[in-house]
Amino acid sequence: MNQLEVIPISANFRLQLSPKEAAMYSPEVAFSVNKIWEKGTSLTDWDLFDGKVFQLDELHEDYLTGVFSNYRYFYAQNKQPELKNDLNMILVGVAGILQCEDKYLLGKRSDKVTQFPLMWEFAPSGGISIDYLSGETIEYEKQLFEELTEEVGMEWDFVTEVRPFLLILDKEQMSLDICAHLSVDPIGKAIATYDSPEYVAYEWLPKDQIAQFLKGKDVVPMTHALCKNIS
Repeated sequence: MNQLEVIPISANFRLQLSPKEAAMYSPEVAFSVNKIWEKGTSLTDWDLFDGKVFQLDELHEDYLTGVFSNYRYFYAQNKQPELKNDLNMILVGVAGILQCEDKYLLGKRSDKVTQFPLMWEFAPSGGISIDYLSGETIEYEKQLFEELTEEVGMEWDFVTEVRPFLLILDKEQMSLDICAHLSVDPIGKAIATYDSPEYVAYEWLPKDQIAQFLKGKDVVPMTHALCKNIS
């Protein structure tokens, strides 16, 4: 069974806050979530942050709606898949396909991240922060700019184009990523620091060399789907 669903979108795709409230869970589910979270925070040697993340409510042709929930619920759902039936939480994120001239940026994720440690993916990527909620709209392009600065060490003013083009739904991981081409100026590429706790290696590669480079490596599942759809 194919766990990935690829959905083309227009460059005007929007994120809207749902009029619904975040779901309320039974005391039993809440107890399980808190126990998993407490165990996770006690076993990791880095800080797990229970911030607000954007959870899918409804998907439409030109926009989606969602609510902000605490990250601990999504973390617990991934750690204990039996909770998926109770939580049914699809996390919305952004994925930037960074292009400079004829090359694209890949990054190898750190062993400190909670999802897909030490796997390769297009960089930058990340969740949707409540900081970019403006009225009823989530300005996810600004999230991409923040991820670019934090994960690649490149200032957003070197970006010459932002073009959303795909949604990728990972049914196993319960995640939905808004994928966007980010074209950047060669100066930005040259002076970026490529220094982030979320990545341990970076590679700029032409499109026709990406598949061979990734062969035999651990790769984030949606990366292969993106390889088939980048222009």
